[in-house]
Amino acid sequence: MYGSKVSERKVCRVVLVTFWIVFAGVFVLRGVPEVRAGNTWIVDNTGGGDFLTISAALSSSSVMDGDTIFVRYGTGMYIENLVVNKKVNIVGELQQNVNPPTISSAQPDTHVIEITTYPVLIENFKITGATGSGVGVYSEVAAEEYNEVTLQNLEIYSNVKGIVINYVNDGGQSVIPSYHVIDSCSIHDNYFSGIEIYGENHRIRECEIYNNYNGILSVAMEGEGGYLSYTEIEDCEVWGNGGDGIHISESNYNRIKGTDVWNNDHEGIFLSGDHNAIEGVGSGQLSSIYDNNQAGSLAIWDLHVSGEGNIIKYYKIYQSTHRQNTRGVFIVAEEGESNIIENCEVFGYYWSYWDGGEEKRGYGIFLLSEGGVTEIRGSDTKIYDNYVGVVTSNSGDVIDLGSYNNYRSGYGIFNNWMGVSCGDYTEIKNAYFFTTSGWAYQYYADVYAASHVKIEGCKFAHFALFSNVGRAIYIGDGVHSVSVRDCIFNRYYIEIELYHASYNSIQDCTFSSYHQGIYLSSSSTYNEIVRCNFFGAIAVYNNDPSVYASVVIRDFSDHNYVNDSSFDIPNKDELDNDANFVGIYINGSEYNEINNCEFFNKTGSDYDDDGPWTNGIWCAYYSDDNDILGCDFENLDRAVVVESSQEIDIFGDDSSNSDMKYCAVILYAYDPLLYAAKGRIKNYNIQWSSSSNPFNKPVRIDGHDCPAMKSRFEYHTLNGPHDAYINDDDSEWVETTGW
Repeated sequence: MYGSKVSERKVCRVVLVTFWIVFAGVFVLRGVPEVRAGNTWIVDNTGGGDFLTISAALSSSSVMDGDTIFVRYGTGMYIENLVVNKKVNIVGELQQNVNPPTISSAQPDTHVIEITTYPVLIENFKITGATGSGVGVYSEVAAEEYNEVTLQNLEIYSNVKGIVINYVNDGGQSVIPSYHVIDSCSIHDNYFSGIEIYGENHRIRECEIYNNYNGILSVAMEGEGGYLSYTEIEDCEVWGNGGDGIHISESNYNRIKGTDVWNNDHEGIFLSGDHNAIEGVGSGQLSSIYDNNQAGSLAIWDLHVSGEGNIIKYYKIYQSTHRQNTRGVFIVAEEGESNIIENCEVFGYYWSYWDGGEEKRGYGIFLLSEGGVTEIRGSDTKIYDNYVGVVTSNSGDVIDLGSYNNYRSGYGIFNNWMGVSCGDYTEIKNAYFFTTSGWAYQYYADVYAASHVKIEGCKFAHFALFSNVGRAIYIGDGVHSVSVRDCIFNRYYIEIELYHASYNSIQDCTFSSYHQGIYLSSSSTYNEIVRCNFFGAIAVYNNDPSVYASVVIRDFSDHNYVNDSSFDIPNKDELDNDANFVGIYINGSEYNEINNCEFFNKTGSDYDDDGPWTNGIWCAYYSDDNDILGCDFENLDRAVVVESSQEIDIFGDDSSNSDMKYCAVILYAYDPLLYAAKGRIKNYNIQWSSSSNPFNKPVRIDGHDCPAMKSRFEYHTLNGPHDAYINDDDSEWVETTGW
């Protein structure tokens, strides 16, 4: 009967209460002071008391409102059915301070105890035997504050239902039951529900509810007024039930606090309605909902909440064994106030499989909108070790985890295969995303963005040094109007990828230690990168000598803009490997504009004609009509590379000229594709040493023997060395004016 939440403190309280009933005739219980002054009557089925049965005491005209019926242990078994129609206390004797007497139903189809008035106290009994259509304890009473119906320290088991607090139809009108207290009870092994409860202003405290079909049940009954409100379920343990642990539907203003729910066959908690709260004890003392769906059914949630204005906080919600088909938190947001998930831990839903061509996945938190919004917030939030950490709806859900200046190891959204799969208009603020070890190396993305998503003030860190997978942010096919601002990125294979995505904005961000910083491909157009800083390079994967770029623009990705950004381009990676490191690499894309950017290497050029090289901007393979405006270059092997691309304009600042300092080659134009490399360059101040490269000239133009495909660059207003090495007679380096 006594579980972990029924403490020695409560056992002592029961003993003291009994003492005062027998010897003082005064009973004090918080919340019910009015039924206290009266006579104490003794029931003992072995004789020696005032009555042999409890029923006899209740039916006696001598027993009046305000009296106490004290039931001695006797034989330990009272076989009877009680109708409590007087305002009395019925208190059992605890044999050896532990074992109370049992009331077993004399008629299985009749309630063991039916309460028809208030205030009433039933304390210290085992209640069983209503195995037909009866109930362990049944009440339809509309009690009052401080005049409650109180069920305390009861063990209720082996009935069809343990406790039912029900609506009553009085003359065609429903009377709402109210003010029932269920305190320190053990309710188990009842065929259907442990507690079935309706009405308002009830309290269920420090109870153990287990091995029933449903633990606590309140199901809205159409036309019958089933509804629960202003009720508290506090410091209980609910486990091992064959249905849901707690199932409350269409009910408002209820509170579940400090209650642990686990190992139920279906959902841990199902709660629908508005302005309900599910609260743990507090910060650093999280309550738990875990390892439900023991039956293994598809799409079962440990916590399922719908409505508006609901709050979930200080809870740990998880699967300890990654049980297939079980998912974490499901919120259906209806129109009205936002639902809140605050300072919770959600983890362990890492599973996926294919079923008939459809992939089934584990979700930590899944947000669905029926016109409403959900917010996930709090700096103590942890969402980790899930296949997908969070799925948001299309209605503007918000994830705000506090200031990113307070990043802490082990907090945030981390080690998920996908961190957040966004619906449209999602806002993600001040979140810390990271990946550390194990299977999470092979993850997909921290944020899978949808249109109109805002990501601000976040930090992204990936600590798998040799990983060749994963992105911090993926902006996919057809997605537009995404804003990424004031974020920090570190150590990803690709830090932001845009695939066939347009009209997106990345501003005021810092990128470091990447394979590719920002990667635009497959007709990603009209995107902007503004005021961003790029530096460092992660380890070259498998000694791959290909291009590693801060920004890649390729495959018909036209009309993109990179403005006011800086690029610190390394000579080697973190493991001292060489590669072609590039600030901006453009391949097969046109009409892009790079404006007022800085490209530099802090350690200086170490040019080798055979490469690899540090490069500022590289226009490769049919990348025509791209403009490089007002940009500065310093200490690079090659400032600008034009490879089989035409109409490339490299224009320095019109008023004061831009700078090319100490670059081994300021312009390298060549044509491996028989397409020609062509463009114009002007308005640069050039500082260059004659020993910077083997051909001892700052410009190199490589063409082909075919005159129709000759490479040609025009220039003017170049201050400083700018003569060219030309390796064939048909290529041209020509000073012209008028442009």
